[in-house]
Amino acid sequence: MLSVHGDTARVRFRHHAPEGRGTGGEGAVAVTADPARTVLTGSSFGGLTALFAAARAPQRIGAAIAQPASLWRYAEGSLVRPLVLAAQRAPVRLRLYAGRFEGAMPQQAGRLVEALQASGVDATLEVFTGGHDWAWWQPMMLRELADLLG
Repeated sequence: MLSVHGDTARVRFRHHAPEGRGTGGEGAVAVTADPARTVLTGSSFGGLTALFAAARAPQRIGAAIAQPASLWRYAEGSLVRPLVLAAQRAPVRLRLYAGRFEGAMPQQAGRLVEALQASGVDATLEVFTGGHDWAWWQPMMLRELADLLG
């Protein structure tokens, strides 16, 4: 859990730190305006929102984790151009996830990531044996945050 008050954020977590990244606990961390240290993460429609935010404000949001993005909501390929243009304005890292049992989501996310990579965008996709649920979103999000911010 992260709570922000002024220029300091309080981090409180127990047993959620990815292996090798700490043992859990409490601590204060400085809030930064550095987009490379600013990650927006979301699941389902929140994943789609994370991608939209990265497209709109890459100068503020340097990375987005989308688990999985509800890409079915819009015409296929409609996010490619805004995300490519964003990455041309400022470096942005996009991390997409999808579960094997989420219908067409893994294929849609795969086509988006391929198109982004072909345009030079730092984008990856990881497909897990899972469904559209928190059981795997939370641990993967924590692992990805540790990797992006480590």
